[in-house]
Order: sequence, then C-alpha cells, then structure tokens
Amino acid sequence: MLIANDLVCRCCGHIDEDIACTRGSREDGWKLTTPPCSACGGSTSVSFAHGRPFTYNAFTPRVHSDKLVITSKREEELLTAKIRARFPGTTEVHYEPDSKVAQKQRADEARHIGWAERQRMGIGEDAPKEQAEIAEAVRASAEKVALSKNQEPKAAGDAAAASVPSAAELAGAVR
Repeated sequence: MLIANDLVCRCCGHIDEDIACTRGSREDGWKLTTPPCSACGGSTSVSFAHGRPFTYNAFTPRVHSDKLVITSKREEELLTAKIRARFPGTTEVHYEPDSKVAQKQRADEARHIGWAERQRMGIGEDAPKEQAEIAEAVRASAEKVALSKNQEPKAAGDAAAASVPSAAELAGAVR
C-alpha cells in the first residue's frame, strides 16, 4: 500500500514533499518503508512539518456552495471537468469557499424579495394566517357534513380546504 508523506533526511535535514512510501503488512506491524534522501542518500523519516495529512485519500472537505460540499479529490476533479466543459478555454479553476456570512446574506435577500413581492401584491403580514384559519374552518364544516351523510370525512375536508382561495386571492392580487 502506497502512502504519500513528507520525508525529512536524518543527515542533512532536507525535506522531500509527497514521496510515495510503502506500508508493510499486519505481520510486520504495518512498518513504513521510506526511500533514501534525494539530496544526500541518507536515511529519512516521516515529517509533519507542513501539517498536511499523510495519505493519498486525505482531502480537507470544503463548501463550494449552499448545496455542494467537495469531500474528495475525485469530486473536485469532476467539478473542475464540468466547469471546463461548460466554459471552453478555461485553464484554471479557483474555488472560493462559501462563508456563513455569504450564506446568511443570500437568505436575507431571499426573505426581502418575498416580503417585497407580498407588499407589491397587497398581502399583509397576517394574510397567510387568515387563509389557514379559513381553510381549517371550511375543512371542519365539510368533515362534519360528510360524517352526517355517512361519507369519508378526510377526503371531503381535503377537497373543501383545497377550494379555499390563497392568501393572494383573498387580498385581491390574483384574479
């Protein structure tokens, strides 16, 4: 099994980055076999000086957008290929992390757009609540009538509630 490590030379202190090392089997205690130093040929050991994970499979997950989290190098390569296919001639693709501030700002903008649209249509803040109360009252009366006629109350209530006009229709914004 190959594992990528940064290696430091025990003789000259030279650091080789991302060198493939072999890991032994269970019988020999998973011993890691490191190649000699590329500068002086001395013995090497694993270095954690750069603070990177030490396997080929290691990848720090990062958020690319609200719905997309890149969790592996393969996912990053696939996304990069899609972007390059969509925009021919692109040589480099840079991923900017999506911060919590940016996510909150987009959510606030969406809420404001909804509020502005309700204001434009003349729907007050309590119109959805009024519509729900009307629908519940209509549903209850339809279920009561259905029970008195020995019919299915839930189906009758659902049909009656569906016929109640929406909040926009109640406000007169939709005809």
